[in-house]
Amino acid sequence: MGEEQINHQNNGGAFVDYQDEISLADIAAKLWQRRGILLVLPVLTLLAAVIFLLTSAVRTVNPTVHFVELTGIKQSHYPNGTTFSPQDLLVPEVMDRLAATLHLEDRPQLRAAIQVEYGVPTTVGIQKKYHEKLAAKNLSSADITQINEEFEKELKRVTESGLRIAVNHASLGLGPEEGAALAHALPRAWADVFSDKYRVFVDTRLQNATISATANPLTTTSDILLARHTLNRMKAGLDVLAGDNRLRSLASQAGLSSADLQSERARFMEIYFRPLFAGMFANSDQAAASFLTETQLEVEEISRNIEEIDRNINDIRNFQPQPSDRQITTGSGETVQLGDGTLRQVIDLANQASLSDYLRQLLADRRQLAADRARLMTEISRTEVKTDMHLDQDFREVAAAEFDSLVREYTSLVTSARTETREKSAEFSRPLGTPAAVDSLLPPKASLVMLLAVILGVFMAVIIALAWPSRQVDQGAM
Repeated sequence: MGEEQINHQNNGGAFVDYQDEISLADIAAKLWQRRGILLVLPVLTLLAAVIFLLTSAVRTVNPTVHFVELTGIKQSHYPNGTTFSPQDLLVPEVMDRLAATLHLEDRPQLRAAIQVEYGVPTTVGIQKKYHEKLAAKNLSSADITQINEEFEKELKRVTESGLRIAVNHASLGLGPEEGAALAHALPRAWADVFSDKYRVFVDTRLQNATISATANPLTTTSDILLARHTLNRMKAGLDVLAGDNRLRSLASQAGLSSADLQSERARFMEIYFRPLFAGMFANSDQAAASFLTETQLEVEEISRNIEEIDRNINDIRNFQPQPSDRQITTGSGETVQLGDGTLRQVIDLANQASLSDYLRQLLADRRQLAADRARLMTEISRTEVKTDMHLDQDFREVAAAEFDSLVREYTSLVTSARTETREKSAEFSRPLGTPAAVDSLLPPKASLVMLLAVILGVFMAVIIALAWPSRQVDQGAM
């Protein structure tokens, strides 16, 4: 029966319902009959989307964005070596200065409305450049790894060279223009606070070389020891000034440069201070004995540190890789013999690369400690020299006058150096363009939202038009 019955059913048509077939002509006719819905419903959804965007724009206004280049910050550090962070722009002192400058009263809300982070607008170009490198053919895995490492380093370097400042001016009740002024004033307030209060422009070595300007009569042992301490700090400060190209040409109030003051200090040490220092131990008192004891203990401590460094250096020099013969099995089952000489060279190169910096630092520390020990031992030797030289009061008065003049000139030179550094580094940053204020009433991607609303309206209109009963069916039912 199978084939004949099937043919009979197909020929007779008793089991075929042609009314269930989809007719494109009927669909087009239904859509044409409901064309009003197809026009009205997308318009309604578009209007609803516009109303939603306008109402949401009041709650979510785009912030004012301002990019600045960090000119006074090198490798995330201030000129004095202090670590920099983008959050430094948001400390309470900076917010108070900013609020006072712009006459803003709601200072807690001001802090919440500002965001500062690393960023520059040129990162897109860097990404494009490295994407083109990665798109090259015949790249090995090592090449890809190297390109990715270079990309991360350059991106980090470029990103940390600038700041992105975002100000939500709407939350502060400000307009776009006022938000732009606030974003532009923030770096200025930050520079003022950190230069005045935290003194980040001053070299830390100069801060450690400041001296007291109090007059010193150089009559007692304590006076001479205090003068020794002052002269040592003066030497450290003059070395810093003489080694800085920016400050080398500065002059004190009497027109003396750092090199001139170094010469004056050496002259004072030779003519006045060393006789005073030697005479201090001719009639030794408790202060002189205490100084001598502390100096000897300091020499012993330095000697122990030098011995420890010598042991570390010897350990590094005596370190030798253990020779051994190794075999590497290749994928084809063959073996490659690594001789003792080849393997030792590879290990030696690796060890030298990892230990060279450490060894170099050890040697530098040892040289400095040896120089300090030699200087202290020279001072101890001066105390052991017996002399019958008598220093009268006139000599001490002249020495005190020369010492006060030297201190006064050094203090004025350090002050000039700080002023010069402050003026040359008056700004930590410079603007990259102007703050971008949002003038549009609609939030971001508003056009995409409206397009999706129109598509949704068309889709809903088609469904309603097809599901709505046709007029012929309505008349037949009646």
